Amino acid sequence: MTNAFRLLSFAALLVAESAFAQLAMNPRYIYVVYGGIDAIWGRHMFMVQNQSEAPETGTFTVMLPSETIDWQGQDGFSAKDFKLGSDGGLEFTKEFKPGDNLHSIGFKTTAEDGVGEFSFKVPIDIDELSIMSVDLKVEGPGMTFTERSGNQKYDRYLMTNLKAGSTVKLKFLDVPKGRTEFWRYGFVSFALILLVCFGLAYRSRPKGIESV
Repeated sequence: MTNAFRLLSFAALLVAESAFAQLAMNPRYIYVVYGGIDAIWGRHMFMVQNQSEAPETGTFTVMLPSETIDWQGQDGFSAKDFKLGSDGGLEFTKEFKPGDNLHSIGFKTTAEDGVGEFSFKVPIDIDELSIMSVDLKVEGPGMTFTERSGNQKYDRYLMTNLKAGSTVKLKFLDVPKGRTEFWRYGFVSFALILLVCFGLAYRSRPKGIESV
């Protein structure tokens, strides 16, 4: 009786593990980025794979940079599919059709003086994290670079073998600068003009006038 119970328990465990494995997040993340005025526009692309022959519902977490100021679900997602998870992640529950389900989330971060940053915690073990850039240079630890060629639209920056819970920090260069820099230059120029005018006024004051 005991052996039969153990066999049934073991079989149930195998079935449960098999069912769980039917639906999984692909361990390859893609972020497509573009430079905006004092901002970075991005699109996080990810794939959920359903290996069963029927639609399955699952809950997953994806990560947007902690610097994100706005985001929007794309490719079949709506706002009600998401809720805020831990460490700034976005948790979603959705039904996935059999096969590969490719989805994406659009987002925006800020930049200053031509430099922007991404930082986030990795939600799952990731084999590859690709940054596809049109016009920005990207810096990050252990990152490799592949320049576009032929008809390719993006340069590719790649990080591999990222463990769940690890922190990723990236720096983006050559972000287009907005009016903040012009206002700064204008203020400095105005201050210099005032100093020059004050100096000229002081030097050209009538002789014999003593300062009190």
